[in-house]
Amino acid sequence: MRFDFVSINGSAVLRILVLAAFVAPGLLSSAQAVEKPVPPKPLDPALAKMAQMIGGVWSNDDPNFLVEFRYDWAFNQTAVRGIGILDKAGANETPVEATFGWDADKKTVYYLDQHGSERVYKGTARLDGDRVILEFETLIGPPAKWRSIGKFVDQDTYEFTIYADKDGKWSPAVEQKLKRKQPPADDSRQITEGVIDAPLDAVWNAFATKAGQEAWNVAHAEIDLQIGGKMLTHYDAKGEIGDANTIENVILAFEPRKMLSIKVGKPPENFPFKEAIKGVWHVLYFEEAGPNRTRVRVVGLGYSADEESQKLRAFFEKGNAYTLNKLQEHFVKK
Repeated sequence: MRFDFVSINGSAVLRILVLAAFVAPGLLSSAQAVEKPVPPKPLDPALAKMAQMIGGVWSNDDPNFLVEFRYDWAFNQTAVRGIGILDKAGANETPVEATFGWDADKKTVYYLDQHGSERVYKGTARLDGDRVILEFETLIGPPAKWRSIGKFVDQDTYEFTIYADKDGKWSPAVEQKLKRKQPPADDSRQITEGVIDAPLDAVWNAFATKAGQEAWNVAHAEIDLQIGGKMLTHYDAKGEIGDANTIENVILAFEPRKMLSIKVGKPPENFPFKEAIKGVWHVLYFEEAGPNRTRVRVVGLGYSADEESQKLRAFFEKGNAYTLNKLQEHFVKK
């Protein structure tokens, strides 16, 4: 993690560099595909330590300079990506994005950290016992070198000190504590979200158009994008829209490029949770997450406490994550 000071109107403004932490219209069959996951490759210990940031929302407790970050897996779970805001709701609010991954040539963990469009930092990360050591410098912006030394006090607390290089000596610049806040448990909802490496228009079209769906998700699709319209999909190239294995979703509401709400009107013939699915619907949210990046948030609603409904919730929890990963891989291959 990192803080630095920049001068704005004669005053020092604290800015932080932090450690880089769906359903589709055919969501039913994509969930079944998680039965044969590809085992992930072992992570470098430093990268694995940073992966502890994934989940929840990390923030500080400084009312004069609020920071907020979320961390996710990236690139098929080979890197950790953090997206957040510095000085949230303040005069110098700045979007930030950091990525940590493995440099196979140098045999070390790298990170790239971007603050808006004006500052980019590069560096490395390593472990020293239970301490996380980050060393980095400016790639774009005023030249400077920094070192961060921190550790996890517990699974939801990260404390660290940032040192600045002044005439070849490391001088403490700032101490900080970030706390993770978990959303309250709500068994009536199921939420999956992720960042896709593609522009907003491309991600929207991948979900909401026939050509988009057939490019990455299903063999056949027919989509009538209007309130009450149907989204019909089929995963079998030998099948036909309208047969017993067609998945029918009904469009409840939508706002182009921002939101799409759907409900299963008719599941495939052998779908195991036919009663529970009657009360469930999904809302997909789309928003820009930086240049050529899109955050997709999928919220499943209407789950009850009965056993079949909770089994359905678990089913979609795996299936939605699979679908987002599949979409990310589709755009990476382009």
